[in-house]
Amino acid sequence: MNEIYNVATGVPTFLGDIIDLAAEKLNSGSLIEVIDPNSTAIGNYLDISKLKSLGFVPKYSINDIVERLIK
Repeated sequence: MNEIYNVATGVPTFLGDIIDLAAEKLNSGSLIEVIDPNSTAIGNYLDISKLKSLGFVPKYSINDIVERLIK
């Protein structure tokens, strides 16, 4: 049977934090306007327990991922 597996760091991270990190690493002077702060502050994150049960261990942090995407 087909199954869905979430691939992530396993660390709860808000989207706004990722955007701020990318802006900082890019030395961006862009104004980032949050239209509805509650929509990004839900506190949900991808559950990777099913994948971890198969031996998956996250290799990269959010910081590493943003750094690699920028390059």
